[in-house]
Amino acid sequence: MTELPSTPSEPALVTAVVLSWNTADLAIQTMLSLASGYEHGLRMVLVDNGSVDDSVEVIRKFLKGWEHSASITFVCSPENLGFTGGVNLGTDAALVATPAPDYIWMLNPDAEVNPGTFQELVAVAEESGAEIVGASDRMSNHPRRVGWHRAFWWPPMRAAKLSVGLRWWLGESYPGSCSIFAAALVRKLIDMDGHFQDESLFMYWDERETSLRARSLGASIAMACDAYRVHTGGSALGTSQIAAARQYYLSRNSIVVAKRHLPWWQFWWMLPLHFARDVAFLARLRLQGQHPNERAYVVGAFHAFHGKMGKWKHHPPSP
Repeated sequence: MTELPSTPSEPALVTAVVLSWNTADLAIQTMLSLASGYEHGLRMVLVDNGSVDDSVEVIRKFLKGWEHSASITFVCSPENLGFTGGVNLGTDAALVATPAPDYIWMLNPDAEVNPGTFQELVAVAEESGAEIVGASDRMSNHPRRVGWHRAFWWPPMRAAKLSVGLRWWLGESYPGSCSIFAAALVRKLIDMDGHFQDESLFMYWDERETSLRARSLGASIAMACDAYRVHTGGSALGTSQIAAARQYYLSRNSIVVAKRHLPWWQFWWMLPLHFARDVAFLARLRLQGQHPNERAYVVGAFHAFHGKMGKWKHHPPSP
């Protein structure tokens, strides 16, 4: 497909990819919250990821006659493809649109963003030259830290923000709940491996693996200081309800990704350090009163070395 870059006199064309799974209310809330952006180059691909309730009917009823419906492409999957599978489906739909988008905005419906987020992400991309730009994290459950992004809890970063008005900094990975990708980079990733994101990875590791693949193509990743999000769903990953799945993927996917992207000698040299770090992490959770599932962690490591991929049988219901 021929790339159609924006000229300096035109706003960048941004397409947000949003998933819904039995959450029609969140999807509609997200569409409404971004209404002012549709007049400034924003479009959306909303993917219903195999909902088993009446979400499809509710969303279609809402879109019928809504003034911004022309900016929304509604895609319905007949089955639950998982989060990454749904993202890939929405991204494919975004890339074949006419005119072609300049950026794909990955946005979770439960991520609350500040006004003008996608404009700021695009501005940072153009200023920094980064092909991926993520919004900073703002934790609403820390009263003393309200107004500071997570990176600026570190005093030197906070001082830089205050003294020189730091607008962005380069990072190693992006937040999957709110990031933009240059469409040209997404096409390169698809051409390289046949997919945008690896559907066999879950819980952070799809994002980390995509970051490594993008960086192998020479892409850089920036974090925007003045574009922030509060991801309410993301905080649930630390709850006891899905502790088993979290520990399983922590061990399995970290090993799988390391084997893919590290030289064999470096992988085997770092493996003991990897296990030592994770044991310390699980012990800290215990001391904090949380209840990690160490058995799931061991099973995940066993599956990693035996090439078992895909969704774990104890994976909790999710998009």
